[in-house]
Amino acid sequence: MPLERYESGRIFLGGEDCVHFGMLVPGTDKIIPCRVSCEALDEHYGACLEDFLLAFETYRVDIEYAASAKFDRLIEPDRVSVTTDDL
Repeated sequence: MPLERYESGRIFLGGEDCVHFGMLVPGTDKIIPCRVSCEALDEHYGACLEDFLLAFETYRVDIEYAASAKFDRLIEPDRVSVTTDDL
């Protein structure tokens, strides 16, 4: 089941290694914590430390699609980590 964007969720840089965001399981109020590695943002979108949040916002649709697809491949995941291989 594809995840949906969590509009009210906070987006933040966790240290220097990932951007955190949340997504919703459709038809529920269950929030799935997600993150995308800064390595993936750098390798796929050319983002550097100052630009990780901007890269996330710019490519958010692609990143959320990758998170949703990975969620669907996993068995009852409680979180999703998007890496270079997922994009």
